[in-house]
Amino acid sequence: MYFWKVDDLLNDLKSDKVTQKEEFKYLLLFFVFAVLSTDPVLYANTSYNIYNSISSIIFILITILGLYYCYKINASGDDKDFIKRILCISLPVMVRLFVIFTPISLLVGLSIYYVIQGNTMSGPIPEVHEQNIYEVVYMGLLESVYFIYLANKISTISRT
Repeated sequence: MYFWKVDDLLNDLKSDKVTQKEEFKYLLLFFVFAVLSTDPVLYANTSYNIYNSISSIIFILITILGLYYCYKINASGDDKDFIKRILCISLPVMVRLFVIFTPISLLVGLSIYYVIQGNTMSGPIPEVHEQNIYEVVYMGLLESVYFIYLANKISTISRT
């Protein structure tokens, strides 16, 4: 695995020396670095609390485990085109889950805000939102559903 020598990687890619397992490692590290580099930006102008830290850790763990699970599913099939499959299949999977879970997420969010936290419609809306345990659990579940659904679709194509 190359971290600095881009030209050596290009030569290995051109001569088909990069295995599916190596491609998985590059993709995994790319996602981990992307999450680590964008995570602090997500909390700009918000009140950072322990649930933000827990959420970040869970997000990274689910991403690592989810990608690994998808890789193993693909490897147990024909072990071909892992990156192409995960990138291409991810888009329609995300769109489908977005359409399905947006209304559910709105209901869950309103339920947390009004029912669980006891806020009222006539009360002031807080200027700063603080993440809570319910959001951490819900977002972890959504990300898990994404990877399970993605792995299911990868399984379908890798076994045909």
